[in-house]
Amino acid sequence: MKRANSYINGFTLLEVLVALTIVAIALPALIKTVGTQAINAAHLKEKTLAHWVALNRVSELQAIRAWPEVGIKDGTETMAGQDWHWVVAISETPNETIKRLDVEVKKDREDKKPLVNLVAYLGKPP
Repeated sequence: MKRANSYINGFTLLEVLVALTIVAIALPALIKTVGTQAINAAHLKEKTLAHWVALNRVSELQAIRAWPEVGIKDGTETMAGQDWHWVVAISETPNETIKRLDVEVKKDREDKKPLVNLVAYLGKPP
C-alpha cells in the first residue's frame, strides 16, 4: 500500500504572513518614490520652460541688431499656456563692444526667487 503524501501543496500561514510583511514594508517606499518622481518631473518642466523664456529674451536682443541701452527691462511672455515674468538687466563690461545681460524668469511677478538666472553677453553689431 502506498503511503499518502503528508505535505500539502501551497504556502503555509507563516510564509503568507512573511510575504505580506515584506509587501507592507516595500509598498509605502515605492509610493513615496513615485510621488517624488512626479514632483521632480513637474519642477523640471517649469525650469525648462523658464530657461526657454530667458533664451528667447537674449535671442530677441541679438536679432534686432540694435545696441541696447544700459538699464533694466521687464515684461511677460506666454509659453506653454502659462505667463512668465522676465527681467533683463543690461550692463556695461570692460570691453565697450560687449554688454552683459542678466536675465531672470519667474512664474509670477511677486515671486521672490527666480526659477532661472541666465547670464549672456551681447556683441555690438557691425
